[in-house]
Amino acid sequence: MRTFPDSATQLLLIDFAQSSFRSCQREQSSLRIGDRSAMGRILVRGEPGNAIIPALAPLPNEVVILKPGKGAFYNTPLASILQKYKITHLLITGVTTEVCVQTTMREANDRGYECLLVEDCTASYFPKFKQATLEMLRAQGGIIGWTSTVDTVCQKLSDFSGATT
Repeated sequence: MRTFPDSATQLLLIDFAQSSFRSCQREQSSLRIGDRSAMGRILVRGEPGNAIIPALAPLPNEVVILKPGKGAFYNTPLASILQKYKITHLLITGVTTEVCVQTTMREANDRGYECLLVEDCTASYFPKFKQATLEMLRAQGGIIGWTSTVDTVCQKLSDFSGATT
């Protein structure tokens, strides 16, 4: 076994393709992307279950980004749009907390954005997963970012906008 000095960056890649670890694959769901459900085909653009609800419909001048993966930065123009408008601080919301929301927040943090996840504006099928995600994101003094409630965010934004008028 080769050892590295403590100061060296270490990377370990293991190819499990031909090993006994193949039996540890993901649990198979009975429904897959594109399968029919009560809300139309699952995660298919244009289907009712993939639509923006009317109360949250974008205004004509608002940007809509179609996200093909778990994170909002992957294979989308999000980074260039944020750079164009010189946006440096993000409020992050959505579903599911432990997958898409966390992935987006980590991607944003990796790109240098200051991130605040709005706790009561995210959801999960599993409350324990959501709580664990919130704790991970704000660990070590907010190494990934911070979390807060919508009431606190609205109050702080109100205080800020009031101070600048």
